[in-house]
Amino acid sequence: MVIIDVDPGGDVTSLGVAVTAKARTGRPGAFHIYTHTDRPIRCTSKKLGPHIDVKADGGQVVFPGSVHPDTGVLYQWEEGFEPWNVGIAELPPHIVELLESPEPAGPASEHHHGPAAARPPPIEPHLTNDDSPQPAENTREN
Repeated sequence: MVIIDVDPGGDVTSLGVAVTAKARTGRPGAFHIYTHTDRPIRCTSKKLGPHIDVKADGGQVVFPGSVHPDTGVLYQWEEGFEPWNVGIAELPPHIVELLESPEPAGPASEHHHGPAAARPPPIEPHLTNDDSPQPAENTREN
């Protein structure tokens, strides 16, 4: 299972996600449930956009029927999006690609890591005659 958790301010419409089972959480927000069995998917935060988290391999999620401990609100299936009405869709391949990419897509990437052009290139080790890596000298100016 892969859960796309959308908090207030998050929007998955531009991601082209498939119609699938959807639940309301005990706070404002909702999550979309997908199947994915091809390979492991890591949990992420904001990789698909602001206010969007992904719970997958190694993650946990609270399902409908549970009560939120802080708000006392019941987690519920969103009307018309219950799994017995719409099923649980396969996670679209383009979403898998986004989740496997090394950097978050869009503005979240620049917010957390700065523009790619502003990051210095990694320091490569020097190779000696015996091809064993040696520490490189850092000649960057800070």
